[in-house]
Amino acid sequence: MLYSGMVALFACIIIGFAGHQYVHYWGALVLLGIGWNFMFITATSLLPRSYTPSEKFKIQGLNDLVMFTCQAVASLSAGWVINTLGWNAMLVICIPLLLVAAVVVTNWRASELKINSAFLNTKSQPNTLEE
Repeated sequence: MLYSGMVALFACIIIGFAGHQYVHYWGALVLLGIGWNFMFITATSLLPRSYTPSEKFKIQGLNDLVMFTCQAVASLSAGWVINTLGWNAMLVICIPLLLVAAVVVTNWRASELKINSAFLNTKSQPNTLEE
């Protein structure tokens, strides 16, 4: 679902560059909402994999603080960016952020696959200590 969210956000950026009519803004905002929700829900469901039960409340609290602070800064600065730099500049600013997210998710996924395949390989090998 993370990749689906990223595709929706890239499509949002492409539609944003396509024009400045009502339909472009409407389509971009719909895809922005879909992409953001796919990425938010998936990342939130993956968070419990990253901590021990004793760290649960601290990590979830820190995650909420960082996430909602970033959302507030982005929301409050969007008007300034559009007014100062323009709509296209705001779209351009989003591209490297989305590319960084794509690289991080791809690297994370590759490490997960490597760990899973190593785990499966150790289970399939016979245990020579029991002989």
